[in-house]
This record gives sequence, structure tokens and C-alpha cells, in this order.
Amino acid sequence: MSAETPARPRREGPRLAWLRGLIPLALLLAGWQLLSTDPLRFPPPSRWFESLQLLMTQDVLLPALGHSLVTFVLGLGIAIVVGVSLGLVIGSLPRVDRAFSPLFDFLRGLPVPVLVPVTILLLGVGLGSSVFIVAFAIVWPILLNTALARRTVSSVRMDSARMLKFGPIATLTKIVIPSVFPAAMVGVRIAASLGVITTLVVEMISGGRGAGFLLMERQARFDSPGMWGVLLIIGVFGFLLNLALAQIERRVLRNHPGSASAA
Repeated sequence: MSAETPARPRREGPRLAWLRGLIPLALLLAGWQLLSTDPLRFPPPSRWFESLQLLMTQDVLLPALGHSLVTFVLGLGIAIVVGVSLGLVIGSLPRVDRAFSPLFDFLRGLPVPVLVPVTILLLGVGLGSSVFIVAFAIVWPILLNTALARRTVSSVRMDSARMLKFGPIATLTKIVIPSVFPAAMVGVRIAASLGVITTLVVEMISGGRGAGFLLMERQARFDSPGMWGVLLIIGVFGFLLNLALAQIERRVLRNHPGSASAA
């Protein structure tokens, strides 16, 4: 008789993981709907959706969410490009790392509320200043993780690249980037979470447009259902964003399994 091989556990697909992640939120909203006793401060979720529908008919909700999304995406994109590029340079050159570390420690310690008035004074109020603040505030996890991963790239891999007579571009694309990708992706996921918060804070302080300003406006108008509804949209967006980044990370690591062990 041949020994039976144990069945491998089935992995959850992305759709199932997406649905399972929303179950606690659905249960919370259902309980809130049934137990809500303070319609002024804690209105039932059914009133949230009524208020959101009203904001949509007034052409207020979608422009605000779109403005915040553009600010967030541009800020995160710039942070990824700058963070990975500088991280690779700093991780490759110890002298540059030692020279700029004090400056970087000072800059990344600046709180976002302090940056807002200075940036508005220099760049004015608008999309450009908001994107700059978001990118500046969230670039550090990407930069530092990439630099650390670059410093710890296996010397065996680098020696192999020299033995195979790889040029600088081939070494970067075939050795360095796959090796630093897992750490850089962790930095991107941290930066994305910080980016959502930073975008809202900037919009709350600077005013103008965006979901952050809409939250402040709903609070000033004592529109609790609208405020909770906008908060729900922001929370769901953050959840889906983290899920999407996790899927991208798993897919890339599956296609390039060597990168997972090289970091």
C-alpha cells in the first residue's frame, strides 16, 4: 500500500480574503444600527448613507474624494520614486550615508502640522503644496528600508554579478532591485497608511477641497451622519489599499522567489 500524502491546505483567494476582512465591519455596522440610541452624536448607519446620497446629489462628495485621491496617489508615487532612488544610493555609498544621516534624522522628525504653514508660505495653497507635504512626510519608511536592504545585500550575489561580468544596469535590475524589493515594499505599505492620514490632515489644516476639509465642514454644520459616512468611506479605502498592496507584494515575490530570501 502506498502512503497517503496529506492534503495541502487550500490558500484563500484574494476575493475570499477581501470578503472575510469586511465581515467584522459589517457586524459592527449591523450592531450599531440596532443599538444606536444617540442620533445626534452616534446616528445609525442608515442615516449615514442618506447623508452621503444627499452629498452626492449636491455634487460635493465625489469631487472631494477625487481631490484627496489625486493628492494621495501623486504624493505616494513621488515618495516611491524618491525613496527607492535615494535609498539605493545611500545604501551603496557608506560615506553618503554617514554624511546625510543627521540631516535625514532631523527632517523626518518634523511633524506634518508644522510643515503645512511653511509649505503654503513657499508654494501657496493648492494641489502642488499638498502633494509636496504628503510626499515629504511619507518618503522616510521607503527610503530607510531600501537603504538598509541595499546595505545588507548578500556579498555572494554581488561577487556572482562581477564574475558574470554584469554591467551596472544588469547588476541593478537582476541583483540589487530583486534583493531590496521585500524591504522596500514594507516601506511602501507603511508609507501608504501614513499617506492617507497625512492627506486628511493637510486638507483639514489648509482647507480648500478634499475629504479632510469635507469632514471638518460636516462637523462644523453638526452633520453627524455625513461625518460618519465620510469616515466609513475613508476606512474602507484604507482597507482596500492595504489589501491591494499585499496582493502586489505576494504576486511579485511569487514571480521572483529569489528576492524573498535575498533581503
